[in-house]
Amino acid sequence: MASLFRLLYQDRAPGAESDEEKTEPECEIIRCTIDSGHQLSGRRLRNLNVVLQDDEVEDFVWTWHSECLLQERTLALLLSNKFTGFEVKPVAARFLKSARKPPRLWELVVTGWDGIAKPESGIRLDQTKSCAACGHLRYSGLRKTQQLIDLTAWDGSDFFMVWPMPRYVFITERVRNVIRENHLSGVHIIETSELKKTDGFSPAGCVVTCLRRERANSVSRWVFTEAKSQRRRLLPKQSASLGSCCDLSHSGLVPTSALYSITLSGSDE
Repeated sequence: MASLFRLLYQDRAPGAESDEEKTEPECEIIRCTIDSGHQLSGRRLRNLNVVLQDDEVEDFVWTWHSECLLQERTLALLLSNKFTGFEVKPVAARFLKSARKPPRLWELVVTGWDGIAKPESGIRLDQTKSCAACGHLRYSGLRKTQQLIDLTAWDGSDFFMVWPMPRYVFITERVRNVIRENHLSGVHIIETSELKKTDGFSPAGCVVTCLRRERANSVSRWVFTEAKSQRRRLLPKQSASLGSCCDLSHSGLVPTSALYSITLSGSDE
């Protein structure tokens, strides 16, 4: 089986940030009806508009929100090697001060799939910190990196994600070799065993909209199973049954079916 790696931006400030001169919103805003502190970014409304530093643009460019951008020559290299598991979206870019025209950039959107992180990794849904009203989800952190990848769930793509870590770009050894052989800049590659332990994950907003419908349904079933197995309650002092309480259709994560539903009346069924 091919080795699995993750792409990382270099240990310095990202080379691109959102273009604040664009007045149209980038994402929908989801406001929680229960907790005013929950304000989530929903479905992406437009392609990225970024401002580049006036330095030389590298082959891989990273934004402050960890979006991965590709130069045209980088994209051509990936396509010529017939790598799978990704799509691209055009990016509008300008330099911060220079009037010169920047190179054409594309946003890398990972579509490859390796399923849900194995619970042995330490990653589990934390219902006490998740919200049934707005769909905010919180997961415990990564503890055992060697238990993260479930090879039985891998769809064979060269680029893929593991839920709930959609901003982590996992790649096969094939991709790693091409990047290194062509000395592509702006990216650092580590093995999954080198991933650092984390406090937790809260995937939401523009991040989750990259999930395809079948992937979202897979996440939906898993979250429901987690909720049932843990026998916990969100908002335990309420006696109402929420039914489809965590429908994230408005954020693009799942269609009209609920992400998970929990009865708050005291029943464990």
